[in-house]
Amino acid sequence: FDAIKHVGSGAAETATGVEQLKRSLDNVNTSKAAEGFRQVSSQLNVPIKEVADTQFIASRHFQTQDSSLAVADVALKAYVLDNIAAKDAVQGLIAAHSAFGTSTDGLSNAFDRLDIAQQKFGARIQNTLPSIARSAGAVANQGGTLNELTAIVSTIAASNPALSGQQIGTALYRAAATQVETPAHQATIRKLGLDPYEAVNQFTKFLIDATHAAAHFTREQQRELSSAVFGSQYGGRVGPSLFEQSKRLTAITASQGSPEAAGSADRDLAHLRAQ
Repeated sequence: FDAIKHVGSGAAETATGVEQLKRSLDNVNTSKAAEGFRQVSSQLNVPIKEVADTQFIASRHFQTQDSSLAVADVALKAYVLDNIAAKDAVQGLIAAHSAFGTSTDGLSNAFDRLDIAQQKFGARIQNTLPSIARSAGAVANQGGTLNELTAIVSTIAASNPALSGQQIGTALYRAAATQVETPAHQATIRKLGLDPYEAVNQFTKFLIDATHAAAHFTREQQRELSSAVFGSQYGGRVGPSLFEQSKRLTAITASQGSPEAAGSADRDLAHLRAQ
């Protein structure tokens, strides 16, 4: 009786989900939508309703069945692997797409990079993905790239687990949007032997170059750099979590760029299912 009841519930959730999706997308293929719900639900062991609701949220931005389901799939992986609310994960993926023009395949690859940083370095996805959501627009406006941003937020999150995704993202947003452009901070960047032009035109490359340069700075110089880039509010917390972590940044960048990163999330999910 319970099994029959479960099947009936799944059918009802599927029908409701299809009707919901029709509110945001035109020409919804009903059978294709239903099959998509069932596949993701089965693969990730989440309720059909959760899949349907997450795809509906994604479909407000990703205006095809395929792209919205692909984004929902990644968002629900984030939920399963690190308990981040699927709707919050969707917002991070939307931000990355809007800022960097990243395709759905590219978003999946970026998530694999975040996942391998969590598995190998303890950089929690519930911190790294929201930090991208908060900072992506400002970072992209200053010539940053998504791959470099994933390495940076993963380094900060691994170095200081007490920092929330909102704090990391806000620090990076403010740094890109205002901090590195002010004349006084430009002067400090120049005084430290770094490139102020790079800071406002290739923001993420600048942060990576500055981190490696800072490995040879005095403590006072590191503090000056942190203050110039992250300001008084975040310079003492976020700054050292990046600018004093050259070796960690190198290791995370190498790991995220390795063939092992491809499919990292799916492997971790398979491991969870096997337990």
